Amino acid sequence: MRRSTLISSLALVFLSAMVLFGCSSDNPTNVGTSDELNLTAEFGGYTAEDEAIAFGDADIAELAKDDPAFVDPIFSAADFDSVSNGAKVYALAIRWGMLDFDSTVTAVTDWSGTLQLKHGYVYVHRTLLFEGGDSTAQCRKLIVRPRPDRQTVEWVSNTTVSFDGLLLAIIVPPTPEGEDWSDNELVFNTAPYSRTFAISELEELDELIDVDNLGNQISFVGRDLDLAPCGTGNLDGRWILNPSGKNGHLFGRWMSEDGVVLGFLHGHFGDRPEGNKVFFGKIISLDGSFRGFMRGVWGIDPSTTDNAEDAVAEGWFDGIWAGRDGLPVGRLSGHWGSAMDGDSTAVIVDDPSNGNGNADDHRKRDPREHPVYGARHDVAGFFAGTWTRVCEADSTASE
Repeated sequence: MRRSTLISSLALVFLSAMVLFGCSSDNPTNVGTSDELNLTAEFGGYTAEDEAIAFGDADIAELAKDDPAFVDPIFSAADFDSVSNGAKVYALAIRWGMLDFDSTVTAVTDWSGTLQLKHGYVYVHRTLLFEGGDSTAQCRKLIVRPRPDRQTVEWVSNTTVSFDGLLLAIIVPPTPEGEDWSDNELVFNTAPYSRTFAISELEELDELIDVDNLGNQISFVGRDLDLAPCGTGNLDGRWILNPSGKNGHLFGRWMSEDGVVLGFLHGHFGDRPEGNKVFFGKIISLDGSFRGFMRGVWGIDPSTTDNAEDAVAEGWFDGIWAGRDGLPVGRLSGHWGSAMDGDSTAVIVDDPSNGNGNADDHRKRDPREHPVYGARHDVAGFFAGTWTRVCEADSTASE
């Protein structure tokens, strides 16, 4: 599935949300462990109360770990600040492999490759899930050092059950006098998938692409930081679609634009009787204090579910995040993928070197035990996206 952002105007997002949900600032009662997902309250039953760290959920706490910052001798943080002054800067997150975590996969996929900018600079903020690699051919993963130049990043990456990725800044200074940079482009090149981007495509990039029959995918999420002067960042985690394909839950992490984990999120989604697909959630800080509400709409790409057995459905989400008073603070959007088969076969992965070293955290696919919420551990599913804060908003939520 390839998808550009569906709603480009924050005002339109807010207007659509008010039409769909109303604009009451009341805090409804939390639904707790009800067998029915709350799809009618303004924020799905979530309250502005503080929570236990990571909502008291070990799965959420595990996902919310910081990825390691990348220290680059060829391009230091001071260099980044220097060349970014007056330049166009794009935040770009790239994830490749089994994005939905499938512990049944044993085949190794070699994603070793390059990212090259024709004019400008590529700054690596962080590697994503590169930890756990070793010297074996199956599990090697690293950024090649020294980098050949500031326009190029080279890496070694092999995946099986999980994924790797990079969180980057693409920096395009003003065109020097007498030069022509109209041919500027960004080239992503690996054996499984390659792509050339025009720089303008990075302004609001939101694409999920199927790569092979094994289930490998690649996710691109990019933003022009000039379009988010009051704050932006990333969000990712697990989007768990129940076997009915009509509802489920999501949980994950709320991050800064350079990948620092700022907090946790938890929510649910489903179909209303009139046919609207809606999602709701709550955002908390690392210490459990309330940060904001989430609400919006979601959809499924029908081409991913037609005539498919054990299908991994794919789709999108668009919405707002709101403060304690219920008023919109900003926007959030992204894409998701999730298994629809309800596989109940527990497959144990005993070899910790399998894939990218994350097998210990994703050891089996457990049965979906609850008719609405399903089981938590290792049912395949993920989401990735961005949040943006609106400068005019006045709210107690903060980035």
